[in-house]
Amino acid sequence: MKKTIIISLAVFCGLLAGCDDKIHDVSYYKEHHEEAQKVSDKCKAGEITNDNCKNANEALYDLKRKEIMSQMLGRSNK
Repeated sequence: MKKTIIISLAVFCGLLAGCDDKIHDVSYYKEHHEEAQKVSDKCKAGEITNDNCKNANEALYDLKRKEIMSQMLGRSNK
């Protein structure tokens, strides 16, 4: 009986640990710019340390790069 309780608790704790936030890919964050910024801010504050940090920051970098390129091309066409 004691063994069953210990095993049940171990399984329950394992399931609880697996209930982490969903990891979104870079394309998701490119489509959800505001969420990417919120995640990035939380990462900088140390509140989040999972792959969402990398993916959100990569998406923000790519979006910023595209914005700069668009501005540069827009100015050169005038």
